[in-house]
Amino acid sequence: MTGSQQQQEQAQKALWSIPSYVGSALQEESRELTTGPDLGKIVESIRRAKTSTEGANHADEDLESFKTYGYITRRFEDLLAEPEEDEFGKVRPATAAVAEAKRRMFQIAEGKVLPKPEDISTDRDGGIRVSWRNDGRFLEFVFPYETDLRPYIYYSEGPLFEISEDLTTSQLRRWVRWVEGDPRPK
Repeated sequence: MTGSQQQQEQAQKALWSIPSYVGSALQEESRELTTGPDLGKIVESIRRAKTSTEGANHADEDLESFKTYGYITRRFEDLLAEPEEDEFGKVRPATAAVAEAKRRMFQIAEGKVLPKPEDISTDRDGGIRVSWRNDGRFLEFVFPYETDLRPYIYYSEGPLFEISEDLTTSQLRRWVRWVEGDPRPK
């Protein structure tokens, strides 16, 4: 058995060992979640929520957030399987853009605030774009194709639009809450 197969088997065992109030729903979804290195982090995050004083209340939020994370990472993998280019430009994203996007999406999912995006796509240069739209608000996270280019957030509401380069975990979560109706982050 290869190291990758062993890691996948260990992740599946950990997933199946989650208690029933969280595990029953997650076990049904486990075939849809990524089995990469993030799976262990997902399982650990849900276990932490379970053992906290409010764990029972947050377990469902964790599960929904990580289901969305699983959906997003599957979409990234689908894009990586696309041809490199078509007549309009790059179709396949750069692996550096995908890695950074996965990392940032996981940080948001840990905060229980990751709604399903409206669109996940590749830009003409091979960067990744993840966007949400709600009640006249538009939010897009842009992860450039090159590691020396900084990711950024584009947001708009009505005629106002702006770009932010503050991608701290807390700020990313605030932006996702904003698109859901909270006040605009500062």
